[in-house]
Amino acid sequence: MWGISQAVEDFTGTPDKPNEFGGAILATTAVKMIGRQKGNFDVLRQFLHLNETTLNRVKGLGMTEKGKKSEFLIVIGEKAETTHSLYIVPTPLEYWLLTTYPRERWYRQWWLATNPHLSLVERYEELANKFPHGLSELPELPEERSGEVGRLGVLSPADIGKRSSTPSGSATQTVTTASVALEGASV
Repeated sequence: MWGISQAVEDFTGTPDKPNEFGGAILATTAVKMIGRQKGNFDVLRQFLHLNETTLNRVKGLGMTEKGKKSEFLIVIGEKAETTHSLYIVPTPLEYWLLTTYPRERWYRQWWLATNPHLSLVERYEELANKFPHGLSELPELPEERSGEVGRLGVLSPADIGKRSSTPSGSATQTVTTASVALEGASV
């Protein structure tokens, strides 16, 4: 089973609202991936049993380079017996499937909605080929500047299942929930 979160407190809860099962889940999880952390490290010490050396390593993890790489610490064993550092370098397709950067999320939704003549896989592949490292280092694109991305970037529930014309107007394709369901993915 996989559990993914950007904050350990999602499992453990907070001091004023603890999750009674979260600590037990973390204590019996054999492999944990820890990315860059901010704030209180006590939860890592208490629930993941990290020693000071390992906590210092977590504190020293590098900043994520959007579209390029993220650094993680792998913790193996219930008492953090073994640790390894690693970089995750996503392919352009993986990056576009999983990015949570707000600008890219809007652009991704707009791209998927405005290219119905392509299959879902083809839309993602074309987006990945066009912007293999995402948008974070690029200036605002003309379609963003014009407001088009903001206007068309979100499919409403009413739009799902509607038929839309291709750019040539020669065929139609149904907008499916698949293009919306992937939006909930996070990295």
